Formats: sequence, C-alpha cells, structure tokens
Amino acid sequence: MKKLLLLSFAFLLAGCVNHLTQQECQTMNWYNEGVIDGAAGKNPRDLSQSEQDCLKFKINNAGVYTRGWEAGIKQYCTPTRDEGVIDGRNGAPKNKIKAIRGDFCTAAGSPLKFNTYLGGYTHGMQSR
Repeated sequence: MKKLLLLSFAFLLAGCVNHLTQQECQTMNWYNEGVIDGAAGKNPRDLSQSEQDCLKFKINNAGVYTRGWEAGIKQYCTPTRDEGVIDGRNGAPKNKIKAIRGDFCTAAGSPLKFNTYLGGYTHGMQSR
C-alpha cells in the first residue's frame, strides 16, 4: 500500500494531475523525492504548481525538494567503491564513470568525486 501511495504521488508530481489535495501536501516527503531524483542523476522537477497548491492549505514546502535534490546529486556525483569494484570486475573502461556522469555533475554544480570509485575499480580489475 505504501509503495502504491508513493507511486501515486510520483505521478502527481510528474504532472499527470494538475492540483494536489491537502492530504497529499501534508503527507508528501518532498525532501525524499528530491534525494531520489538527484541520486538517480535526474534534473530537478519544476514543482512550482505543486508548491502553489500546497500554499492554499498554508503548507509551505518551497525549497524542501531542492534541498533533497542537492543532497541526492552529491550522492550521484560521488560514486561508491562498490560501483568501482563492479565496473572493474566487468572490465569496463576506467573512465566510464567520468564519461557518464562528469558533464552532468559539473553542470549541476557538484563536480564528480571519484577517488573512492577508482580504488574499487582497481580492486575489481585485480580480482577478475
């Protein structure tokens, strides 16, 4: 049930429905939605309409999603050692992560930090 509720909120935020209800405004975890989007390397959503909807109920969520997205993008732009190990074991090119994430992270204002990833990559290559 919880997954279904979260999915319905995701559709609402994606623009499938024009206006949020008071209950949706109260129960939506705006920060978490931002973290999920950022950690997946997605651009931030335009939630201006959703924020206006919630203001009608005196619920001010302005900026909460953005703070979550900023936290998520830092995760995305700091690939883990485990990601490096997997890529190393699979024989992926050493610069794969930079090619995939580098430009996006720079544009998002969170330069790619991949030292931990590279340590894992080296370990993964050695364990092939």
